[in-house]
Amino acid sequence: MPITLILLRKILKAIAITLTVIMIIDLAIVLEAERKPVEAGFNMQAGSEIKEDFWVLLGGWYKLKMDFDRTEPGSYQALQSVFGNFGSHGPTVEIQRRPYSVAWEIASNGKVIAAGIGDEKTRGGHLSKSEWGRGLGEFQLPFGQYQLKAVITAPLPELADLNPEIVISGGQEGAKTFQSPLVVVSVYIFLAGMLFLWWILGAYWLAVSLIWFLRRYRSRSVQTMSPNQLKQSDVKSAVQGVINQRKL
Repeated sequence: MPITLILLRKILKAIAITLTVIMIIDLAIVLEAERKPVEAGFNMQAGSEIKEDFWVLLGGWYKLKMDFDRTEPGSYQALQSVFGNFGSHGPTVEIQRRPYSVAWEIASNGKVIAAGIGDEKTRGGHLSKSEWGRGLGEFQLPFGQYQLKAVITAPLPELADLNPEIVISGGQEGAKTFQSPLVVVSVYIFLAGMLFLWWILGAYWLAVSLIWFLRRYRSRSVQTMSPNQLKQSDVKSAVQGVINQRKL
């Protein structure tokens, strides 16, 4: 059996294992970029307070927002009557918007590192089939543990039935997830790795099949040889061994 095929099989196996580990790391980075450190329901009443502890595993820009469910019948009209028409750059002023405000702060070990007041003028809203989000502020956080405190200072009680949530997610301005070079590169590496891994696995199984075929072919060849051919083969092998030893 050719030693080259055995060596090729081992190399392909090592590459496949290494590539799989790299892809798992990349996938973990991408999933962390998609994760929302905070998703907390709140009571849309004046003075309502939200306190949440959370971890940031991937440092970068984060945004604080309010999300409302728009899957219920009539929910979109209710949201539109409060926030206005949603344009490509956020709600417009074609419909008079209701004023609202949420005071918030981000602390680490008791020290406030970011604070603000989100209101109807704050950018960062988004619209999807399932929710309508309104931005409350943005901040940059490194790896670590933090505490969020938010207080509803000017409520929107007419939206209380739309499952309002205070959410922290990765991204800046209109971005719903990270757009940092690390995350972008991780996505490309993961996609390219998937294609390359399929190619490696195909080449690996081809090498395994060739090794199996050559073993069976050699075994059948030995079984079909006559006793005299077997003896001649043994003699030739012995002579070749002696010649090789003398050369050494």
